[in-house]
Amino acid sequence: MSSCRLSAFCVLLAFTGVLAGFTRPAAAQVTEFTITTANSQPIDGITTGPDGNLWFTEFAGNKIGRITPGGTITEFPLPTANSQPIGIVTGSDGNLWFSEQTGNRIGRVTTTGSFMEFSVPTANSGPTGVTLGSDGNVWFTELNGNKISKITPAGSITEFPLPAAGASPRGIAGGSDGNLWFTEQNGNKIGRITTVGAITEFTVTTAAGAPFGIASGPDGALYFAEFNVNKIGRITTAGAITEFTVPTAASQPRDIAAGPDGNLWFTEQTGNQIGRVSPTGGFMEYSGLTANSVPTGITLGPDRSLWFVETAGNKIGRVKTYTLTVNLGGTGSGLVTSSLTDINCSASSSQCANSFIVNDPVTLTATAAPGSTFTGWVGGGCSGTGTCMVTATVDTVVMANFTLNPSVMLSVTAAGNGSGTVTSAPSGISCGMTCNASFAQGSVVTLSAAASSSSIFTGWSGGGCSGVGACVVTLNAATTVSATFQQNGTGAVGVLAAVLPISRAVQVGVPATAFATIINTGPGTASSCTITPATGVTASFAFQTTNPATNQITGTANTPIDIPQGAAQSFVFAFTPTAAFAPTDTALNFACANAPPAPKMSGLDTLLLSASTTPIPDIVALAASAVPGYVELPGINGAGAFAVATINLGATAAITASGDTGMANLPVTVMICQTDAGGNCMAAPASNVRTTIAANATATFGLFVNGNGIVPDQPAVNRVFARFTDAGGAVRGATSVAVRSK
Repeated sequence: MSSCRLSAFCVLLAFTGVLAGFTRPAAAQVTEFTITTANSQPIDGITTGPDGNLWFTEFAGNKIGRITPGGTITEFPLPTANSQPIGIVTGSDGNLWFSEQTGNRIGRVTTTGSFMEFSVPTANSGPTGVTLGSDGNVWFTELNGNKISKITPAGSITEFPLPAAGASPRGIAGGSDGNLWFTEQNGNKIGRITTVGAITEFTVTTAAGAPFGIASGPDGALYFAEFNVNKIGRITTAGAITEFTVPTAASQPRDIAAGPDGNLWFTEQTGNQIGRVSPTGGFMEYSGLTANSVPTGITLGPDRSLWFVETAGNKIGRVKTYTLTVNLGGTGSGLVTSSLTDINCSASSSQCANSFIVNDPVTLTATAAPGSTFTGWVGGGCSGTGTCMVTATVDTVVMANFTLNPSVMLSVTAAGNGSGTVTSAPSGISCGMTCNASFAQGSVVTLSAAASSSSIFTGWSGGGCSGVGACVVTLNAATTVSATFQQNGTGAVGVLAAVLPISRAVQVGVPATAFATIINTGPGTASSCTITPATGVTASFAFQTTNPATNQITGTANTPIDIPQGAAQSFVFAFTPTAAFAPTDTALNFACANAPPAPKMSGLDTLLLSASTTPIPDIVALAASAVPGYVELPGINGAGAFAVATINLGATAAITASGDTGMANLPVTVMICQTDAGGNCMAAPASNVRTTIAANATATFGLFVNGNGIVPDQPAVNRVFARFTDAGGAVRGATSVAVRSK
């Protein structure tokens, strides 16, 4: 597992998600058809022909074979002896085109068995992989000639040398971008060539991977088999490579093809299995082949089955599939998922049908959406409200019925002398005073409050909600929620403030200093601005202006100052305790003569202050995040992180570090770890971490925030805190950053 590196003032996050695969060793529904010619060694080449049959190459038999979906095999001997045909594809002219690796030719055969052969200009070039290009020509690789070439339907060949010698190009496929993509077996690269011959190469991540087969996937990316290192690779048309390890060790994946189910299917030459991988890296593997049959080439047949060649077994194999379709019925809504992760069906999802191996059990699970009830299955041999197990050989349709619950009323009222709006998700509530809406019983409704420019939102009541974060209500009965808004003053000028650090712990008689900033957000000059304590603590207080560029003290202590329009003024202030007191969230009045005080926001413009008659730890903490002042969570279930650097200006102490969201009830979880000098977690992140911080010593921490819902951009209230408590449970240090979804 990769480590997450954090430093005090720089955050580097690397979230790597790979769905772990698992192996299905039980025999799948594999049917095998023996080739008429003994020891013909069909290898790599198999494709669906224009006549609805499968066509394949017989490397040692020197023939082109045809097999109907019913299993009838016909063979057509090549005109040139010992030519060793290997790759095959249907051309734009309705014929089959194939490569003769030893014969050094490209062959063409009609669906009735009539041949033409065209010599490759480069001697002993070893033509191998073939595919149809977007330009209507057949493109092929020259394994020995180290070239990518094309042949027109009329038989004219053009060759394009690769940039580096000895690359051994092998597999080739058309990409979603209209270019040709190929593998370099010895060069360990994936190549791209335009239809006019411009070549670009991308190095495979794992060294000596020996990429063989390549195919275009349902997501527009190309997928390739890494023969030597037991991986399936994925490359976007921009060249970004991801690798997925095949569950069976040393299986030697060789060829790969897009299936009918939105997945990629591949052969395991040594593993003697047929594998399947999803675009996100989830694996299934199927056995049931003749022992040591050496499956190599694979393709999607006209019957939606996967057809493959068994080189040592001298057979053509088929893995038959069926389509399972889930329909949603009833007045309600919900989600249906499958045990094999291929069905994920809801009103907002199109993943309601997929292909499965015949007789391979698939378990469907229905989950009702909030406000709905699952009432039962129809079809697929299922009924009742439990899980539905489908074992089928033909296309099957299953319906999941959901019923909408009776509706209940949610009412929202406004309180206080301020103003603002309340909205809901799902929609229905949107008002500034009083409104109501009906929702299905059992629905989970999230209310969000936004204060007007002249007000602040101070909290919820009713519905089980409190604080200033989002209000989440589960509607089992009629419910009323109240949102309180208070005016933050009137006038032409408004001010905001911030404090850093937000926590100090000192001995009696020792000044607890911190910095503050007042920002004039109004259209005019804020006059005679001062800082005074708003919370009573047994301490003297003083403030003085500073130079914001140098933090050097300026002016005269406790002297009001004017702040121009749009400007910010920095200060240093100090509380000098005259008696001991417990940690107190000490509010300050940041006020100007022509403006109301700045809104008081805990963790932003307050100071958590404590004093003792004996030495105590004083953990000064500063936070740093990738987006200054914010942790951003991508989407509903996004994750983010920030770093915290601390210094203990007090006494040596055992400290417990933890993270929380303060008074806000946010849909997030917070984990913390202590980090080393390189920014690495010293232990797995947990809800808290215990450590000893010596006097004048530093310590660094990483906090990880995982979302489980949308967090509105309300930096005054939606914040994540890092807190540092001593053995007696007293908070001796804290810092915070805002959190939001993006």
